[in-house]
Amino acid sequence: MQGSDLVSPQRVQGSDGSYAVTGCVVRGVILEVENGGTVTITPGMAVSPIAAGATISRLGRWDAGQFGELRENRIKVQRLLASSGACALGVALETIPGGAVGEVACSGSIVMTNKVAAGDGTFGYAIATSTNGSVGISAIPVAKETLGLVVITGGIASEQSGSSAQVAVLIAPQ
Repeated sequence: MQGSDLVSPQRVQGSDGSYAVTGCVVRGVILEVENGGTVTITPGMAVSPIAAGATISRLGRWDAGQFGELRENRIKVQRLLASSGACALGVALETIPGGAVGEVACSGSIVMTNKVAAGDGTFGYAIATSTNGSVGISAIPVAKETLGLVVITGGIASEQSGSSAQVAVLIAPQ
């Protein structure tokens, strides 16, 4: 499907002959990350970089190459949690077991994201909650815990996501 940047797109023809394209994400920045924890991250879970400890992310430096220093260029992530102290990064696009590598949709992506039960039909900021990997909806951004903007609300009514457990988020961490 030329011109479509949806992950796992499908073209469906309606009875009237019209076509619709469906998919689970509009691609922005997609990062290959490593699950730095032991708990599996599932598709739709919001993630954050690991903020401290032995599994902290490391990236090579521009000035280190001259000394032959090799660094692993991968961000290590965990499920987003309000009390973790780490910034929101993106949403998992696939199952990422502990210690494994997978893809995360980041800035500029629009992706279906796990949501806590409250807030159906509400637009606002998708923020970290006390439920690992799920977002809540807030009228104001929360520093470091804002994943982005809700562009399709949760719920089963017309023009909603079709589920109280998911919302579509334009990822723009703050």
